[in-house]
Amino acid sequence: MRFFILLIKIIVFVWLVVLSLDLFGQNNYLDSVKCKLENDSIRIFKLKKYLPILIFDSRNSFISNASVNIIGFQVGILFNERDIAGVGGYKIYLPYKLIDNNELYKLRVQYLTGFYRKVIVFKRFYEFDLMGEVGIGKFNIHKILKEKEIFVKRGDFNSLGLSFVGIVKPLRWMGFETMLGYQWMLQKQYYSTFSGWFYSVGLWFSVRDFVRFIQYNCIAKRRYKKCIRQYDTTNAK
Repeated sequence: MRFFILLIKIIVFVWLVVLSLDLFGQNNYLDSVKCKLENDSIRIFKLKKYLPILIFDSRNSFISNASVNIIGFQVGILFNERDIAGVGGYKIYLPYKLIDNNELYKLRVQYLTGFYRKVIVFKRFYEFDLMGEVGIGKFNIHKILKEKEIFVKRGDFNSLGLSFVGIVKPLRWMGFETMLGYQWMLQKQYYSTFSGWFYSVGLWFSVRDFVRFIQYNCIAKRRYKKCIRQYDTTNAK
């Protein structure tokens, strides 16, 4: 009788040991999978000290009180994923037509700028920046006579610009951006000074944050959920 009771105790003890080892192994597996997701998250969202950046910039401005569209690109370096320093190139999208003394002239403007864009407020769903620019440019004017263009004048100019940029980000990688600024011309030119207000409203898209979204939500997180499903299926059997 005593032998039988001892045998039962041994069997129960062995069963508890095996069960505890199994649970320990299961917990280790779950912890390792969770740790892998956390490590992936740290790697994906790690702050980059320097990143190249390319920005398409379309602005609306005024020459002689008439609205014109100015398009260009900015190329620069993003510091600590906040501030940007770089250069930009711009031109009037379509040659602007001037009317003076009932005569028609065509104006073309191109200029380069060096800029620095400083983040003032950075939140999850919105951001406010301040941008300063220093530029050099050139213009040329042709007179339109009987559908022919006759060269009239060309010249150079320097400029200073200051603008306020606001971004609304319903998604981390996509939102809306608006800009309002003023550009000063350092010397007066033929027909008009190009000084004046400029503004833009458009789509904001971050390739960097979009890639992170794909890496984390579509790759790392799916891999984590797949491991959990496989674990649940194995234990259910």
